[in-house]
Amino acid sequence: MGEAIALGFAQRGASLALLDLSLDQVTARAEALTSAGFANVSAHAANLADPASAVSAAAEVIWAHRAEGVKGVRAVVCVAGGFGMTGPLDEADPEAWAKQFTINLSTAFATTRAFLPAVRDAKGSFVFFGSVAATAGR
Repeated sequence: MGEAIALGFAQRGASLALLDLSLDQVTARAEALTSAGFANVSAHAANLADPASAVSAAAEVIWAHRAEGVKGVRAVVCVAGGFGMTGPLDEADPEAWAKQFTINLSTAFATTRAFLPAVRDAKGSFVFFGSVAATAGR
């Protein structure tokens, strides 16, 4: 889903900063967009569930895109997820639940907190994606 969203923004001329836990994966995604002819795509690895790592990532993104003349960050799109894999509540593994909580909520909190000043400066927006997989319980 994140790749489709990034492609849509790129097709509309947006400057993109792609973030992921894995530098190899995010670099491959950025290179695919660049190879397709889209400019201004940067790749950044960060553990966005960790507030300090998210703050560092925000600073890195702002630094990487500073020459574009945009004050702040116009949009942050949070697409992390995977809640459905824990199964029905009465059968869910508490460790799996904790992992999904981190992926789905802690990353959204830390990322929002880290990018909020830059998004405010640009009068931008945050967009958060969820999944209907989270509703499949009994």
